[in-house]
Amino acid sequence: IIRKQIMDNRVLYQKWRPLTFSEIVDQGHITQTLKNSIDQSRTSHAYLFAGPRGVGKTTTARVLAKALNCPESPNCTMQGPGKREFCEVCTSINAGKMIDLIEIDAASNRTIDNIRDIKDKAMYAPNMGSKKVYIIDEAHGLTGAAQQAFLKLLEEPPQNVVIILATTEADSLPLTIISRCQRFDFKRINHREISNHLSVIAKEEKIKIDNSALDLISVNSSGSLRDAENLLQQISSIGDEDINEEHLLKFLGMGAHSASLEILSLVLEKETDKVLALIQSEVNNGIDPKMIKDRLLKDLRGLIYTKNGLSTLLEETEHTINKYSGLSKKYSLETLGAVTSVILNSDIPSNEHPPINLEIAILDACLIEKSAPSEPVVQENVAPEKSAPSEPVVQENVAPEK
Repeated sequence: IIRKQIMDNRVLYQKWRPLTFSEIVDQGHITQTLKNSIDQSRTSHAYLFAGPRGVGKTTTARVLAKALNCPESPNCTMQGPGKREFCEVCTSINAGKMIDLIEIDAASNRTIDNIRDIKDKAMYAPNMGSKKVYIIDEAHGLTGAAQQAFLKLLEEPPQNVVIILATTEADSLPLTIISRCQRFDFKRINHREISNHLSVIAKEEKIKIDNSALDLISVNSSGSLRDAENLLQQISSIGDEDINEEHLLKFLGMGAHSASLEILSLVLEKETDKVLALIQSEVNNGIDPKMIKDRLLKDLRGLIYTKNGLSTLLEETEHTINKYSGLSKKYSLETLGAVTSVILNSDIPSNEHPPINLEIAILDACLIEKSAPSEPVVQENVAPEKSAPSEPVVQENVAPEK
């Protein structure tokens, strides 16, 4: 067994890339299934990993490739968190030197000739491991002809070949390919899991940053751990001082995130002079009007969710949710819904200056009448009116016309 300690100057998302199943963040529904299939020797010849960017599709594919080729018992990829003891085969995969693990970017190797080349090389036996693993990243980038050529390889692959397709657009793949694979759908990573992971990285990398700043990074990474790690690395170059939420907002030009609630509050209170002045100030500070619109919609959604008692479903910091709670009590759902419709239907060009379209949308939102809280309608018990007795209709005998 070789102990592998990674000490280098790579970017954080590469340096902290998970090497075992236990290190993969917040995808337990997938890692547990894959671990069980390895333990029971019930693996497939083709897998499809689908999901948003930066959630661990390619990383999981590499860990699976290690698990399929690891000769040790127990498997090196089954180690618990914090343990990184790998055999020679797994070490070569970690270092990117395993010749039986072939990673292909389908966005640039997308033609039928590229697929034929893969099919020809797949016929050769593995050199070092027990399986030859092909990881096809961005698989939706294959052309129609290339997809058809790929079908035969998926349908009848060589005995020791495993193919793993990774894509952010699974719906772009034909059903004939999807049906030949075991499909795993990766979810967006919970912001609390991202924040906890960033806290571990910051401690090990000696980055001085407080928890509120880590929370702000996590909620603005759209569930992508890679985006969050890149953001942490970017802010870490600020200097030797402790990094807080204010530094993050100022350093990364995220002022719209702090000002949007103030803008929204002024809109709901119909203070047009103050809200227009604040918008102009934000735009002058380099904030994109379209970003202001997006953040306003996110805050309106937060107010509506909080108004309905669903604040626990929001991917926001505790500080922001507390603000939502206080503001949502002042306005009815009708008012919040009407303002949301105006902002949502407005066409705000990116980097517009002066921000005329945004200003018009804000004015329209200010003109919406504030709805008073609706009161329950009490129905009084009123005795039904007695209808007048109907008089009998007397039918006269009319002689038929001749």
